[in-house]
Amino acid sequence: MTRMQRRLSIVLIALLVIFTPALILVATLEALFLLGEITLADISALEFIELYLLDLALLVLFVVAVYQITRYVVGEQLPAPLTETETEERPADDESSD
Repeated sequence: MTRMQRRLSIVLIALLVIFTPALILVATLEALFLLGEITLADISALEFIELYLLDLALLVLFVVAVYQITRYVVGEQLPAPLTETETEERPADDESSD
């Protein structure tokens, strides 16, 4: 992975972390508006911020949980890494045998 690709992936991850809770918040509020449970006048700016921070916290917890589960599952299937003594004991490939 080149340096530019690494930077781009970091920027994309940061944008997802920032905008995903906002999109979840908009979808939640839209559903409440359509169901008639709440009107825009009923929500203050502080409540918007609270909902956004709550969505952000839930997203982070969800991502951490998925990461830990994936790491556990994949870690079980990967072979154990070779130690230094095992790599020294392996015979070196002879290129002179061609």
